[in-house]
Amino acid sequence: MRTTTCPKCGHTFVKKTGKWFLVLNILYKHKMWEAGVDGKTQGATASTVADWTPFDEDDGNNLRKILYRQEGYNMVDSEKIDGRRYFWLTEKGKNYIEYLADKG
Repeated sequence: MRTTTCPKCGHTFVKKTGKWFLVLNILYKHKMWEAGVDGKTQGATASTVADWTPFDEDDGNNLRKILYRQEGYNMVDSEKIDGRRYFWLTEKGKNYIEYLADKG
């Protein structure tokens, strides 16, 4: 099983079902899920997520598309604050990541 490590925090992520899974897993490992807190303190921008991915070709725009798609599936939620959009996992997204990790 292939893994990658976040350069910011050192967490190891499993790369198993595509970039969308890695993006959700990054939000999960950084404990960015809905907890009744505003997005600015509980979320991450697409650019921040891009800094945490191992893919050189990724930038905030590519990852923003992934995050918006996952928002359509109710895996991610977002909030725009001071002109920046912050994303975080919903409870559904958190549970899905935990489910896949258990199946691991």
